[in-house]
Amino acid sequence: MFNIKFKKLDDEMHFWAGMVISIFTFILLNFLFSQWLSGVIAFGLTSVVGFGKELYDESVKKTKFDERDLKWTMIGGAIVPFIFIIADIIYYYSKP
Repeated sequence: MFNIKFKKLDDEMHFWAGMVISIFTFILLNFLFSQWLSGVIAFGLTSVVGFGKELYDESVKKTKFDERDLKWTMIGGAIVPFIFIIADIIYYYSKP
């Protein structure tokens, strides 16, 4: 259905890391908050972790801050709440 083209393996690793962080955060927070708020927090946490990882790379590992890595982490983190919220909307409106 979707064919995402990654230019390098590192992009794919950041994408999947973002999805994993987001899915665990979303599922855990979904017991406490609404899906919308859980999704926002999950995406925010994924973004903060990705940003922190890039700052770590720049300061400790002495490599450059890679916006591309941060972008793929955030895209992975955004997909999970989006899918859950869309599924919930479809379920809600498909009830008789």
